[in-house]
Amino acid sequence: MADEHPNFNDVNVATAFSKLGKLCGHRSFPRNIAADDGFRGLLVRAGDMCAEGRLQAQAVANIIHALAKMSEAGKIAAADEGVQDALGALDERVVRVAPGMEPQAAANIWWAYATLDWEPGAEARAGLEAAVVRVAPGMNGQDVANIWWAYATLNSELGA
Repeated sequence: MADEHPNFNDVNVATAFSKLGKLCGHRSFPRNIAADDGFRGLLVRAGDMCAEGRLQAQAVANIIHALAKMSEAGKIAAADEGVQDALGALDERVVRVAPGMEPQAAANIWWAYATLDWEPGAEARAGLEAAVVRVAPGMNGQDVANIWWAYATLNSELGA
């Protein structure tokens, strides 16, 4: 990953984060992956792709969700500067991709934000809330539970 991340396309970046999110529970997974140059490069690559408009709704949701899983497992600190920069870029991208979100993507982003203790920006929040209202009829029980838990955890008031 350290050598190839500059060549990754949007699918490769989202897949790399998803795999890291799944692997973070293993004992052999590095304790502070945010200190790894390859991981830091992947964070930057994700941020660049957000700025270029190359990440779509599902990819954005997968990356944010993976960062939350790594944080929850104690493998990254959400307060790390590189993680914060990537979350800021992803948050800005949420504004653009929220209209195309599926139920699970919206729920996963809310869960991840709460897990990371990341309060979305006003525009991202409005976009996510509109997405939740739009996709609510297609949500399953887990999606609904994740969103309610996120609101409670972030001490938020329902905006819709």
